[in-house]
Amino acid sequence: MAFDSLLGTDIDGDLVTTVILAFSAILAIPLGRLAENLGLHKSVRLGVIAMFICALAILWFENSALLLIMLVVFALAYTLTSVSSLPLAIKGINLKNKVLGVGFFYAGFELPNGILEATLVYLGKF
Repeated sequence: MAFDSLLGTDIDGDLVTTVILAFSAILAIPLGRLAENLGLHKSVRLGVIAMFICALAILWFENSALLLIMLVVFALAYTLTSVSSLPLAIKGINLKNKVLGVGFFYAGFELPNGILEATLVYLGKF
């Protein structure tokens, strides 16, 4: 079910994505400190599991209040994962290859998105 019909407004997915990213940017510093206290491995694991559960709940349930709560929790989990995953990736790379490691990290981060978009274009749904 689409956001606009579920919430009874003209909200579309692009606006929801923009709000999630803006919310994530605002909370990056406080959640970065939380990630330091929890540890990088634990923060990434917690964030990915929470995002997966929120995504399933958003797709499964059709309650507007639950949708809004899951979107907020998803944004928090996304931020926690974002601020933890790059330092975790850099941590295991030797000093001479830090820039190359960051490049590989972002390439790997965008690979699933590129595959999904290419598939949607191929299927004619994008």
